[in-house]
Amino acid sequence: MIGTKNKLFVLALDEFDVLFYDRRGKPSDFIYKLLVMEEKLREQGHLVSIVAISNNVMSDYEKDDRVRSRIGSSEIFFNAYTKKDVLQILNDRASAAFSKPVDPTVLEYCAEMSSSEHGDARRAIDLLRVAAEIASSKSEAIEKKHVDRAAEQLQKDRISLVLSTASYHFRLVAAAIAKDTYVNGEDWHSTSSLYDRYCNLVQEGT
Repeated sequence: MIGTKNKLFVLALDEFDVLFYDRRGKPSDFIYKLLVMEEKLREQGHLVSIVAISNNVMSDYEKDDRVRSRIGSSEIFFNAYTKKDVLQILNDRASAAFSKPVDPTVLEYCAEMSSSEHGDARRAIDLLRVAAEIASSKSEAIEKKHVDRAAEQLQKDRISLVLSTASYHFRLVAAAIAKDTYVNGEDWHSTSSLYDRYCNLVQEGT
């Protein structure tokens, strides 16, 4: 800072909410250590700003008392990308990534799918990337049909990731729902029937 001996440190942590989904660690411990670090640096005459970028507000996540009593935060909210925003990002990325122009209707289709579901530019970029890989494997130009296949593949990958990192009992509940839906052909499940199916799976696994 001009005219002072203080130093300003800015620590930016993107995808901060991932911390709360990682079963290997303790989110409150990590946040507490950050707060202690900030206090120690402040005692030494330094200024610290911690920027946590998250898909959800911090109040949505469970934190222990020592963190809640010490944390002081200001929240800034950003609106989700519109279809126009996503399309502009896709146009820029496509121009840089591909040697040949991509059909504008394909880019619009990716933007529409992303903005209607998530408003997430990364989702649109992933759709275009996977669609390009599928089209390239068949020596074809990228078309909407490739985007549809890309969406199916990404959904399967997402489900696989969720299940691979989920707890044992979470996977059993998912298995109970899948068995009733796809094996037994049931369109509707009561809570009691799913619980019974879950209990049976627990017994089978012990």
